[in-house]
Amino acid sequence: MRPLYLVAGDETLLVGEAVESIVARARALGFAEREVVYSDAPKKFRFSSLREQVGTASLFASRRVLDLRVPREQIDKSAGQALVEYLQRPSQDVCVVIGTGQFEAKQRSTVWFKNLAKAAFTVLVWPLREHELLPWLSNRAEKAGFRLSRDAVRFLAAQVEGNLLAASQEIEKLAIMASQGKGEELSLAEVRTEVANSAHFTSFQLMDAAFEGSGQRVVRLLRSLRLEGEEVMRLLGLTVSQLRMLKGGSPMRVPATKRRAMERAMERLGAYGVEALLQQAEQVDRQVKGVEPGDPWRTLERLLLELAGYPVIANSAH
Repeated sequence: MRPLYLVAGDETLLVGEAVESIVARARALGFAEREVVYSDAPKKFRFSSLREQVGTASLFASRRVLDLRVPREQIDKSAGQALVEYLQRPSQDVCVVIGTGQFEAKQRSTVWFKNLAKAAFTVLVWPLREHELLPWLSNRAEKAGFRLSRDAVRFLAAQVEGNLLAASQEIEKLAIMASQGKGEELSLAEVRTEVANSAHFTSFQLMDAAFEGSGQRVVRLLRSLRLEGEEVMRLLGLTVSQLRMLKGGSPMRVPATKRRAMERAMERLGAYGVEALLQQAEQVDRQVKGVEPGDPWRTLERLLLELAGYPVIANSAH
């Protein structure tokens, strides 16, 4: 194992899977313990003290993985220099894995980033381009134990609109269908039927309502999804994916009506507003994981209402 891995990208699913593959390999090589550290705005991780953090060895496992979840904004020049300095004398008993957002081209051209990328094992995860989505879906289906017909792949690609997390979840459901005797290759009709019965596409309607500025519909759909047993983390993944799409400019493959709604939402919010909503999404994630108090459903509802143009003032008494 290398002493430090840096995995950066805005595609949450791919970054997460890259990190998990590194951790799995480390575990196979004897790094039996895993310590996950979330770094948020109130309590930033001090990279200058990485050696000190690494030095706190476990009483039960001599080798471990230090899994750092760090917002991209916290990896700046000073953090990069601290990491390069650490790598001059790294611990042999700790594998450090850092998962973060994508670095902008301007940052990747700096001396400190080039030095960091050279010293650490760096993985830059890029969003799939439109022509890459179809083979990605086909390959993922085959790994799940079944095949999709050509028409079925195209239909699924159109439905998920580039959201890889949603695509992955749909393929998991289709794998169950295939295992129940539907055959090794699923047809367009079979996939269309399964998709029609999926609550996931109601969650896309939730995002459409937010982009369109329909606050009442947002509340109604969100509460309906919760009653139907939808998981808050799944809705959060979709929300983050759509916000990042909004931040980067709505792609041409999005239907024209939705593209116009996204453009109006961007006019309402501005770049700073979208960034603030992404920070709220991180708060939802921390609440789900229990590292921050609060109800993640209420925080997500507030986020979506603000996206719809209905700012909510949180009640500090609660």
